[in-house]
Amino acid sequence: MASSTSTSSIRKSFKYRSSSSSTSPFEKKKKKRFKYHVYVSFSEEDMRNTTFIHQLFEALMVEGICTYYKADDDDDDDEKLKQLIEESKFFIIVFSKNYASSSYCLNELVKIAECQDPPPILRLFTPSTMAIIHGISCFVESFFVYRGEAKTIENIVENILLGLSFTNLWVDVNLVGMEARVKDVVSLLETGFNNAFTIGIKGIGGIGKTTLAKTIYGKIYNQFEESSFVEDVREVSRTSGLASLQKKILSDVLHDEDITVSSVLDGKSMMKEKLHCKKVLLVLDDVDHIDQLQALAGAPDWFKPGSIIIVTTRDEQVLVAHGVKCIHTVECLFNEEAIYLFSRHAFGRDIPIQGYRELSLQFVSYTAGIPLTIKVMGSFLCGKKEHQWIDTLERLKTIPLAKIPEEILELSYNDLEVDCKEVFLDVACLLKGLPVDSISRILERPGIQARDALRILEKKSLITIKDHRYVVMHPLIEAVGKAIDRCVHLDDSNKHSRLWARDEIEYVLAQNLGNEATIAIAVDIPVKLCSEVVTKGFGSMKNLRLLQVVSEIDDDYDEKIGQIRLNFPYVLRFLSWKGYPHWSLPKTFLGNSLVVLEMPYSRIVQLWEGGERTILYKLKFLNLRHSRLKTLDLGLTPNLERLDLEDCNHLVDLHIPHVGYLERLMYANLSGCSRVKKSFPEKGTLEELECRYISLPVDIYKEIFLHVACLLKGFQKEDVIRILGTCYSHVKRALSVIEIADLISIDDHQYVVMHPHIEAMGKNIVCRDHPDKPNQRFLLWIRGEIEYVLANDLGTEATKAIAVGGVKLTSEIVTKGFESMKGLELLHIVSEIDDEKIGQISLNFPNGLRFLSWEGYPHGYLPKTFNADNLVALEMPYSRIIQLWEGEETKTLSRLNFLNLRHTQLRTLDLDMSPYLVRLELEGCKHLVELLHTVISCLRFLVYLNLSGCLGIKSFVFIKELRSLQILSLSDLYLKEFPDIIPGHCDNGLLELRFRHNDIEEVPSSIENLRMLVRLDFHSCRKLRSLPDSICGLQHLRNLKLYGCSTLEELPQDVGCLGCLEKLNLSYTSIKHLPDSICKLGNLKTLKLSFCRSLEKLPRDLGELRCLEKLVLMECTQVKDVPDSICRLKHLKYLNLLDCCKLEKLPKEVGNLVSLEVLNVKGTRIRQLPPSISKLIHLEIHAPKKDRSCFN
Repeated sequence: MASSTSTSSIRKSFKYRSSSSSTSPFEKKKKKRFKYHVYVSFSEEDMRNTTFIHQLFEALMVEGICTYYKADDDDDDDEKLKQLIEESKFFIIVFSKNYASSSYCLNELVKIAECQDPPPILRLFTPSTMAIIHGISCFVESFFVYRGEAKTIENIVENILLGLSFTNLWVDVNLVGMEARVKDVVSLLETGFNNAFTIGIKGIGGIGKTTLAKTIYGKIYNQFEESSFVEDVREVSRTSGLASLQKKILSDVLHDEDITVSSVLDGKSMMKEKLHCKKVLLVLDDVDHIDQLQALAGAPDWFKPGSIIIVTTRDEQVLVAHGVKCIHTVECLFNEEAIYLFSRHAFGRDIPIQGYRELSLQFVSYTAGIPLTIKVMGSFLCGKKEHQWIDTLERLKTIPLAKIPEEILELSYNDLEVDCKEVFLDVACLLKGLPVDSISRILERPGIQARDALRILEKKSLITIKDHRYVVMHPLIEAVGKAIDRCVHLDDSNKHSRLWARDEIEYVLAQNLGNEATIAIAVDIPVKLCSEVVTKGFGSMKNLRLLQVVSEIDDDYDEKIGQIRLNFPYVLRFLSWKGYPHWSLPKTFLGNSLVVLEMPYSRIVQLWEGGERTILYKLKFLNLRHSRLKTLDLGLTPNLERLDLEDCNHLVDLHIPHVGYLERLMYANLSGCSRVKKSFPEKGTLEELECRYISLPVDIYKEIFLHVACLLKGFQKEDVIRILGTCYSHVKRALSVIEIADLISIDDHQYVVMHPHIEAMGKNIVCRDHPDKPNQRFLLWIRGEIEYVLANDLGTEATKAIAVGGVKLTSEIVTKGFESMKGLELLHIVSEIDDEKIGQISLNFPNGLRFLSWEGYPHGYLPKTFNADNLVALEMPYSRIIQLWEGEETKTLSRLNFLNLRHTQLRTLDLDMSPYLVRLELEGCKHLVELLHTVISCLRFLVYLNLSGCLGIKSFVFIKELRSLQILSLSDLYLKEFPDIIPGHCDNGLLELRFRHNDIEEVPSSIENLRMLVRLDFHSCRKLRSLPDSICGLQHLRNLKLYGCSTLEELPQDVGCLGCLEKLNLSYTSIKHLPDSICKLGNLKTLKLSFCRSLEKLPRDLGELRCLEKLVLMECTQVKDVPDSICRLKHLKYLNLLDCCKLEKLPKEVGNLVSLEVLNVKGTRIRQLPPSISKLIHLEIHAPKKDRSCFN
């Protein structure tokens, strides 16, 4: 080895770190600020020869992860290297081919090993490098060793982000005196207890309660099954309600972001039911009322024995009232600790500089040992002369001791420059918790350099920047800031510069007291608006630059909304109005200064009234999610950077008038915009269209676009993500950016669509370098060219991907194959066979293949010469394959994530050869008799398993042990008994069970153990007679399909307990009566009862299904009437009563179905509809032709 640094020295470094005694508390204090999220160690020589490191940096950059790596011009200074390592939170070490030959790399490794308290290290290596580094494998553990590079990169980034999210829970800068305090609390937790144990942490503001709780949480959370840290209980419960905090706890513990908590009472019930079987660590931070504890940790029996609940509060009485016996008081810092912390902020060192020790001691005595006050005081005095220290000390001597903390904070504020004061007050009163970039955009204006001001405020310890992104302010500092803003005009609301109190805002607006003094309004709880408020509006507030409102609308206002005009001031920069009550922005508002426009859950239909085309040149952020938006012209927002239109399901037209408008757009969210039609240019030269391609922000996005244009246009979005995900990271995000750039669109069926002009442009980009030499292009997609290149053995290393259907295979093509295409990574072929001898001819695949999809593969196995070490996805449906490898050959597919052999002649499959499978598709493999696996752990990553139609498999018991499994399909097996697949516990993550076309008569009561189940499908289980009552315990179930269960006569009486159910299909069953509890399904959207010929009547309270959108009663031949309560279904869009031959009339108030779009009464006895139906002017009615005039 050429390196002067031996592996033995590295081993010694790590041995020393693992065996050395723990550092003293004083040494623990000497932690550095983490300047970088990640430090990447790699071989520069290998970087030039591989795409992995480039893609890794690209992925880290896209996620905003601050990364350091050695540039070519960086020097090799050891001290600088040590400093950089100490300033990094995580390390990624890429053990590539030449890593161990680089003295610099090994020196980096030694420094990392020697670094005090080294952070978690993410380590990578490949089997080919094992021989080089086996000597130090004692500390080098694999991290997703055998995953594909793109998947590896994605997992690395996810784990870094996860790690950063965990480190948010404890402070890693200048912690002082924390170790002893943590030990004190942990010792209390180790005393032993039979039930869930609650401990209170009390102390004054700024003493460090939250920091202590976060540090304890970070130390012990991994000893529990689940954990949740709930910050700012006092503030969040005030603004968002206790139900939102209950939802957070349930989401954290159950790992379900979509969980719904309708009320505090509902939340209590859910927590008691769902948490009692889990050992949980729960931290409730900053509690100030007994109601909060009763809602979030009501009683010990809510949690499994061994659970711990930690509560921080300023008010001991709250703990006593809740019956908390163990209460720990956070003590102030001891004198030595206080001096250390003060010195770090005042002098940037551990002890005072010469001549300042006595002064420092005096200042520390005034801070009363409160860490927050010490930090602010030290930061305030940093860099000041001795006489300024003395003057400040004399001032403090005149202040009552109880007022000292507030006085110190005010001193620090008064020391700021004017622009910093303004930014400080804006953050304290209005903007706390927002990202740095957002605050900078909002506040930046002539005379205010917001980003620099935030940097100064952080240096002064008046704010902290969380995750290098969010601006956080301590509640004590926030209170002082608000007091400063109020002190000038204490009792005169209309003269206050900033308004944030709801009552005050409502009063000022209603009395039209706004004036030029008001510069900002922000409130995050609903403000009640009346017509007088909106009429007068904000027109008199000429200097209003920030407006953030959540509105409630009274009945009077609602009636007059169409006639009322708003007035927004000209200088407004930030406009956020959740529930905005108008259909557009007012004509009088020019918006010349507007940077941020947020109007989620609003009535806005279009940006400007009456087709007005005012261009918002400064607008960077636009959020209209969940609004009634119908059309949006992005030509009015040429400098847009972020666009959020999620669930704008009325949006039809998204117009982009010309090419250059999207060059700054970095984020777009169009999910749920099911009707959107983007206007593509019908004309334009390839050069003009190419501007869009050039404007894509990341090179990876450009390559993904070219793959779509040349190979994957017309594929489903999910397939494009799966295929390209084997070669690239962040494919889903790339497609979103490409879509918003109008280079692709996603249709209603999730297919990727591309305009012919744009497709031509993409193909032109690929072809123009080698117009007459297809074998030199990196993508091949033309059938004739592919057949020519393969048949004549003209393949080169330049070709990276081939995708084509209907290729004619000849013996020449198969013999020569793809052997010369050494760089081929993606191969997708649908083949036609012209030569029956092909099955006897050996194929040659390049060993670099990552994605191999060959429908109609003509061989019985993969070729012996194929290494397949890099293969991530293998798909060979409808092929002749019998087994993966020929004869007794066994090769481990160490990176394989996706395997699809559906409808093949497969007979046996050894799953030990693919230990990292995520998705296994074997549908229709009728000849398959067994799945070989020596240990079930070989399937520990399996998420999707389809064994439908595998009639030869007799035992499914192994499925019980698949802990990662989310989707299971066991259809078309004609099983007479329900297979033994349900574990004996509820700790599993199965989300979807497909069990169609089986002959079972009953479902076991243990079905309730599948607690996380979202979709359950028993389609055409014709012998199924009943469902167990326990099925009503599936609290996450959203879709239950019993279509075609022709002998099923009844549902469980408590079916109404399925609170999350959205779709219920009972068509073609023998059900006679629906249980009354079905009307309690408050989230049900679709109810299908077609061909339920035994059904005699509908429940009287059917109108309680308040979310119902679709009701299908086709050929319910015994139903004679529809209950009157149906008229309360405000969301019903589709009502199908086709061939309900005994039905004679509809309820009189059917016209109250304001959302109804389609009504089908063909084949009924109805001859006249109620007069109220005339109110539904857009209703589409289906009726017999001879009676149609009766319905006009």
